[in-house]
Amino acid sequence: MDGARLFYVDLHQDDPRKSTARKLERAGLIEKVHMGRCMGMVVLQASSVRVLGPYDRDLVMERGLCAIDGSWNLQHTYSGLSFPYGRRLPGLVPVNPVNYGKVGRLSTSEAMAGALLIIGLERQAMELLSRLKWGPYFYEMNSPILEVYRRCRDEAEILRAEAELFS
Repeated sequence: MDGARLFYVDLHQDDPRKSTARKLERAGLIEKVHMGRCMGMVVLQASSVRVLGPYDRDLVMERGLCAIDGSWNLQHTYSGLSFPYGRRLPGLVPVNPVNYGKVGRLSTSEAMAGALLIIGLERQAMELLSRLKWGPYFYEMNSPILEVYRRCRDEAEILRAEAELFS
């Protein structure tokens, strides 16, 4: 598949049968790596100060995209991690059954797909979402929001857009 190289770090904090990252791994769409290997990648991390935007596309294409697969209930155990290319996603609405409607509390697959959609890799994002029962609803729910983010030229614009959308 054309697109970014996708990876995840499994912190073994969730039920493996319900892990959306493992589901994508079984489908051959994402690769599991150890923490040290993702240091040179763009890492999706909710506690990051920097916000992912369309301006990160070249960086993602060059370095790859990695998500930290851990439990939101145990976020304190990994929120202190720091990555050179760490990015948080701007506000998106999850549709996964566990955190439906709780802005920002995305599953790993939603985070990956959201990142790909923001940087303009729609076909790759839709391939990820097609593997989940509720995947198409994530796109439907967030499409207007993603369209706003995709038009942003820099981090300041993303932050303004996020504030306007979710204040």
